[in-house]
Amino acid sequence: MTTPTRRVNRVYTDEDRAAVLAELAVNDGNVKRTARALGVPTPTVRRWRDNWVRDGVPPETSSAVPAVAGDFVETATRIQHKLLVVLEKKVDEGDVTTRDVSTAIGILTDKLRAYQQVPTGKVEHVFQLPPPAEIRALFASAVEGVVTAAKVRAAEIEGADEPIDAEYVELENPDT
Repeated sequence: MTTPTRRVNRVYTDEDRAAVLAELAVNDGNVKRTARALGVPTPTVRRWRDNWVRDGVPPETSSAVPAVAGDFVETATRIQHKLLVVLEKKVDEGDVTTRDVSTAIGILTDKLRAYQQVPTGKVEHVFQLPPPAEIRALFASAVEGVVTAAKVRAAEIEGADEPIDAEYVELENPDT
C-alpha cells in the first residue's frame, strides 16, 4: 500500500515576491509566463498579483525589487556574453544551426532592456486594403486602359506606311 504524499508548502521570501513583481512587470502582467519563468505556481503568482492590485505592494516587497532586478541583470548579462561566445564559435565553425543560441540571446536582451527600463521602439505598420468594390473598380479601370492602349497601338501598326527596318543604324552625333 502506498502512502499518500503530503504537499509541503514552500515559504517565500520578500525577494521571491519581489522577483515575481519585477517579472510580472517585464511580462506585461502575464501570470503564466511569470510563473513558468520563476518556477512559482501559477495560482500563487495570480493570488499575489490580485492582492497587490487590491491592497498595494507591501513595502518590504517593493524595497527588495532593486536588488532582485540588479541580480537578474548581472546574471543575465553574464549569460548573454557566454551565449555570444558560443554563437561566434558556431559561426566560425560553419555551423549554421544557431537558431537556439540566437533566440536565447534575443530573449535575454529583451529581458535585460525591460529590467533596466531601457525604452524599446516598436514600429507597427498597418496596411488596409480599400473595400472590395473599390478594388474591382481599380482593376476594371486598369484593364480598360490596357485594352484601349492595345487598340491604339494596333491602329498605329496597321497605319504604318513602311515596314520597320530591323537593321541597326548608328545615329550621327550633331555635337561632333
